Amino acid sequence: MNETQETFYLVLLETSGNQNYIFSTNKLKENIGASELTYRVGTQWVLDLVGNINETPELTQWQNSQEFREILLNSEINPQIEDLKKPVEIIIATSGKALLLTKSEENARQIIKNLTSRALKEAPGIDLCGVFVEFEWNNLVEGIKAVYQKFQKVHSQLSSPLTRFLQLPIIEPCKNSGYPASYFDNKRKTVISKISLEKQQQKEESLKRFNKILAIYQPNRKFIEDINKLEKKFDNLDWLAIIHADGNGLGQIFLNFQNYLEKPNDSREYIKKLREFSLALDICTEKAFITAIEQNYPQSTQEIPLIPLIIGGDDLTIVCEGKKAIKLTKDFLENFEKETSQAQKIGENPIEVIPELSAEAFQGVNHLSACAGVAIIKPHFPFSVAYELAEDLIKKAKQVKNYVTQTDEKEKDETQPLPCSAIDFHILYDSSDVKLSSIRGKLKIKDTILHNRPYVVTPLEKLQKADNKDWAKQHHWNVLEKKVKIINAKSKEDIQTKALPSSQIHNLRTALFSGKEVADAQYQLIYHRYQEQGIKKLEDSENSLYRDKLEGYEYTDTKDNITHITSVLDAIDAAEFLTEEEENV
Repeated sequence: MNETQETFYLVLLETSGNQNYIFSTNKLKENIGASELTYRVGTQWVLDLVGNINETPELTQWQNSQEFREILLNSEINPQIEDLKKPVEIIIATSGKALLLTKSEENARQIIKNLTSRALKEAPGIDLCGVFVEFEWNNLVEGIKAVYQKFQKVHSQLSSPLTRFLQLPIIEPCKNSGYPASYFDNKRKTVISKISLEKQQQKEESLKRFNKILAIYQPNRKFIEDINKLEKKFDNLDWLAIIHADGNGLGQIFLNFQNYLEKPNDSREYIKKLREFSLALDICTEKAFITAIEQNYPQSTQEIPLIPLIIGGDDLTIVCEGKKAIKLTKDFLENFEKETSQAQKIGENPIEVIPELSAEAFQGVNHLSACAGVAIIKPHFPFSVAYELAEDLIKKAKQVKNYVTQTDEKEKDETQPLPCSAIDFHILYDSSDVKLSSIRGKLKIKDTILHNRPYVVTPLEKLQKADNKDWAKQHHWNVLEKKVKIINAKSKEDIQTKALPSSQIHNLRTALFSGKEVADAQYQLIYHRYQEQGIKKLEDSENSLYRDKLEGYEYTDTKDNITHITSVLDAIDAAEFLTEEEENV
């Protein structure tokens, strides 16, 4: 390191409220365009800016995510700041977020000023904030903590982006967003806001970018790029779904990042590993998603009717046909665990940082996990409301961290979450009430709960280190899948009919809402008639559709006394959406 400079500057630029920005309207083209603008803020625009400051045009000349990652790892194009070859080094550049190093305060201010100014012009309405701190080179960890603390303080003092668009009664509102109208849309003969206009102008670019990602892994396939064709396709479906998935335990890893490194006090080692971790995580999410597509959309489907909105870091948000959503999500979660357990390749460089750091963070478990919420809705239901439901569902799924834990090897009286993926879903038959707390409240009958969600996706053999495996066993995907298979199974005599008649399943569903005694009585009434058809697989305990509540676990948001739980209603609701593996009995 050059001895003439011992202090540098950390610059953090990050967007907030991304999901609100993306789903602020029910116009699909604007959702897609907003996703693209959020991505560009932390990637393309940052690299354009740094390329100009460093006089490195190579930073602006990448064509897809693969080339983008290779550029960031190339020390000739993105040189180490301590060598003082260039004024700026990029540590992280990802969707909606960038972490940079600069030689001077002037460079730090210039970056924040130029990027936020561009965002105001080209992505109005986006919530972008930038801060910087000075730090000593040998104390990078404290510098990173300080810049994040400063970001929280500064961002909390900023006015909402909505205050930039104050209205007077004489200003006509945009028909899409409700913001002040600025332009006249000649094609649709209506007025729109600057926010809507900029989002709409990026819709094609967003789908092109995702098709470039797809082309890396499946060169002969693509997502539908024609928005009108896509909207028509979705309008003709019975169900649409919004899927939101998010990684588990990343906060713990980043909070204690230096503790998992071989050289925790080496600033260059910290930067190298942090950059590699961020880039490898992007790859894992991409590959897990693309593999899930392979598993759910046959190769004969050249144009895939699915809209990726966010694929990056540990986040996935997509809109797809409802009939495929639950299994697609389950496959993604399984693939994510698999990908994070192995090395990823960037150019010729194998990157093993994720399994290495995961093993350090989670006591030998060398993979990450994720949770997902799936909101299945009718085609014209507002996306913004559906996304809120998906977010509430993912919060429920993430409660798995409270139930699947392992004893801390160092602090024997403490526990930590064990990497475990889970999924929660809801099919919105009644759109009059979309609050999950209210929906789930209606699934409590007397002292019973009529749902068993969320469901654990991680194989049980990977959860051997769990202190208490009972919860994971009772909430495992296998429990749901076994029941769905028997509900969907076809008769041996006539493959056009189901082994268990739909009328009988409907009667069981109705009986569940009358309480345990009525439901079990209805079950016993038909048990002997359909014993050979495997109806016993619907039981949650011997001769009952219910099981006893596990002691020590909370199953509702209230203090109500719960004694029994059933997973049968989950299976009945999910059966229509998990039909791929039907079999004769």
